[in-house]
Amino acid sequence: MACSPTPWQTARRRFPPTAVRALRRAAVALASTAALVPVTPLVSTASAGTYDVYSCKTPSGQPTSTAGWTSSSSLLYDQPGNDCALGGKLTAKFTATGGAVSGGLDARWAFKAPAGVTIASAVLDGSSVVRGSGADKGGVAQTAVYRGAFSADPENRLSSCTSTDDGCSTKEPSKVKVDAAMLGVSAGCAGEPGKSLCAAGSGSRATYAIDSARLTLRDDAAPAATVGGTILKAGKPVRGTSSIQLSATDTGSGVWQAEVRLGPTVVMPRRVVDGNRGRCKTLPGTQAFGWPAPCSRKVEETLSFPTKDVTDGSQLLTVTVWDASNNATVAISQPVSVDNAKRIQADGTIMMPRIADPLDDAFGAGATGTDSGTALQPPSTGSDPQLARIVEAMNTLASARIAYCYGGGHGTTPAVPSSGSYCWKGNPAKRVHDSGATGLDCSSSVSWVLQQAGYNLPTITSTIFMSTGDAGEGKYLTIWTNPSHVYLEVKIGGRSYFWGTSQSNYEHGPGWHAERSPSGFTSRHLPGL
Repeated sequence: MACSPTPWQTARRRFPPTAVRALRRAAVALASTAALVPVTPLVSTASAGTYDVYSCKTPSGQPTSTAGWTSSSSLLYDQPGNDCALGGKLTAKFTATGGAVSGGLDARWAFKAPAGVTIASAVLDGSSVVRGSGADKGGVAQTAVYRGAFSADPENRLSSCTSTDDGCSTKEPSKVKVDAAMLGVSAGCAGEPGKSLCAAGSGSRATYAIDSARLTLRDDAAPAATVGGTILKAGKPVRGTSSIQLSATDTGSGVWQAEVRLGPTVVMPRRVVDGNRGRCKTLPGTQAFGWPAPCSRKVEETLSFPTKDVTDGSQLLTVTVWDASNNATVAISQPVSVDNAKRIQADGTIMMPRIADPLDDAFGAGATGTDSGTALQPPSTGSDPQLARIVEAMNTLASARIAYCYGGGHGTTPAVPSSGSYCWKGNPAKRVHDSGATGLDCSSSVSWVLQQAGYNLPTITSTIFMSTGDAGEGKYLTIWTNPSHVYLEVKIGGRSYFWGTSQSNYEHGPGWHAERSPSGFTSRHLPGL
């Protein structure tokens, strides 16, 4: 199960500046290594989505495309009509005025969903008018609606209007459940082929006219996406207006929108990536598209965004991509270094701004040495590079100021902040439900740290952490875990530092916190640490 933050069992203590600097020196090792640990694009985890398409007309009467619809007719005199571009209708009609018509002959319109997409349901706004005659010989005029195939099988024929002398007509919109790749309508002479007739001159007729069709299409797959660019290279600072290269594909509705975040800051709001000749946008006054395959299935696009309002320091670059049915994929979730100020001093030491340092929040601003920052020397040759990567990831997530959400972050690898059963929000923090807030819980936070440090680890719960790695405390890093909570202990210079979700942190989220008693916890450690 996911964890709930609990009060720390010992009083918060202030660490001396020398201890803080020792921990910082370990964190700098990751930034000074030759290359970052590669980040693999996330596997899509979004559930199936739907999107609406209007055919012929919008609800306001504006003509729109009839793409996806095709007509056919086995009748000699009556052919389907399409006057939608002129404000008219899609019509399938049958009359017996020109000559006798054998049973089983009709005129049809059929909508076929694009590859990778099915029709979930449809609302057909139009009319069906049928009239018959006693002069017919076994045949009757009929209109019908079908799914999957034009067949009298009850699995395929959704509805029908078959007339005798009294006739029948409908005008109200008709909503039908489809769950198939094809939706069709027909008007013709129903009866056994070759044995029944709608007699010539009998006056038998049938018309199915579609004024507007709202098709709800289902897309089962989220897009696949990768991100490239120089800002992802080790040691490359992000400053000013930066850019990345997005490569995305989608097997259904097409690649629709993308959003870029640096830490908690949205630097490129969600927007259409590729307009696809104007088709990849919703129709005015609606949340629907005018084309069944509205967006491009393959997109190569440069995404540019400003960074001037982002706090200098390590920030989590997150790029999310949506297809037209709102299935989402996180293309990348990787730390980058934002640097919009002079960061390298004449002696080669690196300035770490106080505002971006999570240790300041945990231990107080006085631990930083000066308000302008603390010069960090590169770690000694005895430093463990893997430990340095872990500490850097801990600093990155702490500085991102992520809220605690019970169950948040689970279901994706690497962990990505998401809504949970509840979240802690505000100052002072209060528990909120159904607020739209996103965050991580204790186990997804620890999972994220190890994932960013290069471990091939899925996002797991605190219970699973009880069997992760090797038993016992580690030389440098210990995972303290039980079925309700998990946190980390880092040992540097003879001292211990503690990291995890905490009531003392911003909105109870992940970060450095005071010492906690290990009573009731199982100790685990990673090989070599």
